[in-house]
Amino acid sequence: MKLTNQGSDVLRNCGSGAAELVLEMFRDCFGLVAREQLVQEELWAEEERLRRRLEADLKQLVRQLQERNAEKNVFLATLAHELRNPLQAILGFAEELSNDLQVRRNDEHCEDNLADWGDLLDAIRGAGHTMGRIVNDVLDLSKFENSQLELED
Repeated sequence: MKLTNQGSDVLRNCGSGAAELVLEMFRDCFGLVAREQLVQEELWAEEERLRRRLEADLKQLVRQLQERNAEKNVFLATLAHELRNPLQAILGFAEELSNDLQVRRNDEHCEDNLADWGDLLDAIRGAGHTMGRIVNDVLDLSKFENSQLELED
């Protein structure tokens, strides 16, 4: 009570100009507080708007990445199958030539230089089998990414 009485006494002794000045200062302080609250509310609203926009953009980006990943997997599977078919033909022809070479080596009347043929056929078969393993790895990767293949321990 004593502080309140002293504050009232100070205002009475200072005159009406001082009282009006103090009241004006209080009004300015309350106005600043109200403006600060308004600005804070606007900032929160803007933050919420930006958060929602970022979430929507992120969801759209994830969808696009999933679509591109699926397209990549289809491409890899298609590529592997397209490579496998002619590769099987190459390996089949190499096997047939190799069998033919064995027959010719056993033929006493054959005068061809068959040693060179054997080395070439071995190279074709080796490269074909290496390419086949690569194609199979690409297919396995594609299946794994599509959750159609599980890793074994």
